[in-house]
This record gives sequence, C-alpha cells and structure tokens, in this order.
Amino acid sequence: QAGQYCRDRDATVENDWECRCVEPFTGGALISASVCRYDECLLHGVTCNNGGQTCEDRDTNYASRDDWECKCIKSQPVTNEPALGRLAECRYYGECESSAIHGVCTAVGQTCVDNNLQKLNDWECSCIPPMRGAATAQPATCSLDECNQYAEICTSVGQRCVDPNQFSDTKNDWTCECTGSDETGSAVGEAAECLLDECTQQANRDVCASRGQLCEDRNLDPIVLNDWVCKCGGSGEGVALTAPADCVYSGECKTAYLTCTTAGQTCFDEDSLENTWECQCVPPYTGSARTSLATCSYDECDDKKSICESAKQVCRDLNTNPQSLNDWVCECREPLTGTATTTAAECTFRGECVANAITCTSVGQTCTDPDLTVPGDWACVCILPEMGANRTR
Repeated sequence: QAGQYCRDRDATVENDWECRCVEPFTGGALISASVCRYDECLLHGVTCNNGGQTCEDRDTNYASRDDWECKCIKSQPVTNEPALGRLAECRYYGECESSAIHGVCTAVGQTCVDNNLQKLNDWECSCIPPMRGAATAQPATCSLDECNQYAEICTSVGQRCVDPNQFSDTKNDWTCECTGSDETGSAVGEAAECLLDECTQQANRDVCASRGQLCEDRNLDPIVLNDWVCKCGGSGEGVALTAPADCVYSGECKTAYLTCTTAGQTCFDEDSLENTWECQCVPPYTGSARTSLATCSYDECDDKKSICESAKQVCRDLNTNPQSLNDWVCECREPLTGTATTTAAECTFRGECVANAITCTSVGQTCTDPDLTVPGDWACVCILPEMGANRTR
C-alpha cells in the first residue's frame, strides 16, 4: 500500500480530516484511507514525448507497474501491438512519410502532420498534447496551459484555475484561486483553502478606522459572518463587535487621544516622559508623528504581493499615497519582460531571445540577451540551482 499522511484542513472544524497519498502517488479521502493511484507517465512520459508521441498508463492502480505505453499522435501505428515501455513505430502520411521531414519534428519532441495530401510544402510540426502549437515546415513554439488538464480540480470546488506561465518548459505551476468576491486563498497544484476576512471589506474597516481602531476578524471561515470587531490600538484598551469600541487610554494619551482619533489615527505613549506621545497610522497604513498627526502611506503590495509572487513576479506600488489605489503592478523577473496593473503580467523574452528562446527552453533552460544593441550575444542559461552558460549555440 502506498504511504499516506493525515491532513486537518481546519483545526476549528470537526470531522474534516483526510488521508492524502504521498507523492508521487495521488489521491485523498475524507475521514478514511484513500485509494492511491500512480500514473507511470509522470516518470516515463518524457521517453514518449521526446519522440513526438504521447504516453498512456493503462492502469494507475498503485500496484500496477510497467504497463505504460507510447502512442502515435496524428499518425498510425505500424502494428496493433501496444508499445509497452518504448517508443511506438508510427506511420506518417503525405510529405511526412519522408524520414527527413518527420525527423525535423520528432527530433524536438513534436509530431509531423500533412493536412492536405494534394498540396506541397504544407506539412507542419505539431506540439504533443497537452501542449499546443504548430508551425509550417519547421519546429513549433509550444505553449502549455496546464489548466486544460487540471481545471476540474479547481472548478469542482468553485475555484478558478490559473497557469501564470505557459512556456512549455514551465510545469507544475498551475494554481487554484478562490473566486468569492472577498474570499482569498490560492494553492499550487491543488484546491485552495479559502478564507474570508470581513475586515477586507472597506465598509467594515472604515467603521473602525474612523475612530483610529483596528478591524479584526477572529474567524476566517467563509461561512462564519458578522464576527468582526473593532479593537483599540496604541495605548488604548477595548474591543466591540461590529462597532467602534470605547477605548480607555493610558499615559499622556488620556488627554491627547482626540488629536489622533478624530483623524482616524491612534494614540501611543511609550513611556512616562512628557511630550512623547505620538499619533500612529492604523494598519494597513504606516507612519507616525510625535505630538501631532502623522502622514500616512499605504503600500498596496503588502496585501497584493501574493498575486505577483504566485506567478514568480515582483510587486511594486507606484504611488503609496493612501488616496492612490489600484496602481500596483506585477513585473516579470529578468530575463523576461512584462508589466501588468493589478494582475499577473504576461512575460515574454526580449531582443534576440524572441527568436532563439526555443533553443534554450526545449532543454529546460532560459534565454538571456545581455545587450539588446549587440548582435549574437544571446545565451542559454541554466535555471537555478544548476550553473553554467552556453552562448549562441
């Protein structure tokens, strides 16, 4: 039996524990042992894909071994005998019958297709599913939207599937994202655990912020509503359910607090010395000033950076003035380029890598062009943690 482990999705909810299979096995079951499965194509699929074929595991029972086979794509097998554990012998048609032609495609893990047997020079290299792409008389640039294969894992629990990077060499980065208007949460390669912080709703937060208080939702389960509280900050003590609290301040804030709270800030007195009290901005705003109102700033990336980071991008807030909202951007990391406002960016190569990236990505590397003004200086670079470079090969 494949190994399993126990996972409790929510420590506050009874009877929601589940058994999940240990990788590379898949499967899970609520309050019972799971039936684990193992798709041998996860390990051996590359053997088929490198020959322009697809892999199929006839029986994914964890105890079933060595029954995976390679299958011809858009061509016919020479024999009816399954190609267990090896490349199949495929029969191509039209111009693709020539080994010199179909070899152009199979050499880069693609298949050859002649869509019109009456026409010359129209043969194509076609990417192997689930990758997509085709090109006439040359290898194709393949893209891989893993959500075409895994979306049901997300949609079956009311979530959406997102593949932030669809380069053919980038796999296992698809995510499930929560879709409720105020729900948050995402997970790579599995359904997300969705949370609902009612304090993200501006109306609730404003109730507290208008008096310089913090909004706190003590139970983030989406089905538990109207349990948020206003909580005194700084040198104040007090809490109230869905309404501003009556705060009791200490130190100099006993008399100075109105200076801060009437402007939506809180009062803090750190010691017994005179004139050391200060007004502090209420999170998510930052800033403080001694014996006067503070100038507050708000970096939206404090709240939104997970959207960028899940796509392996960087979040930047172009203007941290609290009145300037929805101007944060996701930026692609070098050597890719691309920027998008309030969402993950579409990343592309630049310079000579636009035409030559396939040379690198087809073998699991990335492409860099260090000087866009110098021809012939693009390079294939190993993706960390590997090391090395091979220029213009």
